Amino acid sequence: MSDRLDEILEQAIDCLPVVEFHAAVRYALFPGGKRIRPKVLYAVIGLVGGDNGSNDSLLAASALELLHSASLVHDDLPAIDNDILRRGKPAFHVQYGEADAVLIGDLLYCMAFQQVSRIHSEKVRGEVLRAFSQAAVEVQVGQLLDIRNPSEQSEISMVHQLKTASLFRAVAECGFAFRSNDCVIPAELLSALGVSFGELFQALNDKADLSQKASFARVSGSDVRQGRGSIETLAPTARRKYRERISALIVSQLRELSSYSANTAALEAVLTPYLSSKED
Repeated sequence: MSDRLDEILEQAIDCLPVVEFHAAVRYALFPGGKRIRPKVLYAVIGLVGGDNGSNDSLLAASALELLHSASLVHDDLPAIDNDILRRGKPAFHVQYGEADAVLIGDLLYCMAFQQVSRIHSEKVRGEVLRAFSQAAVEVQVGQLLDIRNPSEQSEISMVHQLKTASLFRAVAECGFAFRSNDCVIPAELLSALGVSFGELFQALNDKADLSQKASFARVSGSDVRQGRGSIETLAPTARRKYRERISALIVSQLRELSSYSANTAALEAVLTPYLSSKED
């Protein structure tokens, strides 16, 4: 599935009107990291009885990757996080300069919406667009809050909900858009699960950012160094309880999902490894 996603992203790049900028866009998109958002999307589509191998599902996945990559290009800028590494190579602004980072990031956002517009099913396209556009707004609002250096747990949680959890909520809602006619899973349950997982994912990312885990390929502790909205700025007991609370909520939500469908194995396989990574 990853190869097919790469292919559809390459097709989107090939549609750009000026070949000169293709290499820069590829630099921002590849390699694609863990591709956790497409994995969750495909699992949700399968859960609700949709076709997670369809071209429309790949278009939705590519849109999510484009939006996520755009946020990373902007997030790494000197005026934001000032990260110099991303996915094991120089951050985009280091390689291409700050002006190109701003504009290529904007271009990736535009390309993301263009991919949504290419979804063939009118019903799916409309629902994906609603979920996607709401998340795009919230990601930017979350970034604005983040650079104001929140320090209280409630403020940090709000940043996580907007910057990260909103996009995972959109992943769940985009997946739900592909549901079969006999799907009985409540949309609200999937949305809530997306938010919970997004919060946990960001909390674990903060932990990895500080401890310099190679899997996240970033300069260690960038958010913490700058006093940014990171759970790692809280006391050890507070951050452990924060992660444990969210993990328990996800387990409960997965259990509730299983009461509506016996087909939760794929989604559980994607999410469960993160539930076992909550210890300090």
